[in-house]
Amino acid sequence: MGAMEFSNTGVLGIPGVLPEHRKKGIGTTLFFHLLERMQLKGHSKAAADTGIMLQDTTKMYHCLGFHIARKQWAWVKLL
Repeated sequence: MGAMEFSNTGVLGIPGVLPEHRKKGIGTTLFFHLLERMQLKGHSKAAADTGIMLQDTTKMYHCLGFHIARKQWAWVKLL
């Protein structure tokens, strides 16, 4: 259905939810728990990059407290 990961530097791997399972809250739930885990591991910031502009993804990033850090669509959240 979906997968997410993060590196030791706080950069999120390419997050994804299969198209047939999108808009069901799976990505938001995965992201919430991933950010929680990152915070427990001592990270103070999370960075994600959409690569291409995905409207649903940007809405989710905004809802989770991320802000855009540069015009190439890299998203950053202070934990």
